[in-house]
Amino acid sequence: MGGEAMRRLMEDVIQEENQKAVDKSTLTFIKNLMKNSGWDSEKAMNAIGISPADQIRYAALL
Repeated sequence: MGGEAMRRLMEDVIQEENQKAVDKSTLTFIKNLMKNSGWDSEKAMNAIGISPADQIRYAALL
């Protein structure tokens, strides 16, 4: 595998790991907001400005 291909692969891996960390943090925030406010997931996600497309993705992970 050439240097450029390896660099691209590593960038993809790092980006994926970063997204997983953001998702985990966001899910924790949503769950805490739901628990502390009594809101459902949709209201909690709207309150923190999560896009409709991401709401669908996060709802599937809750």
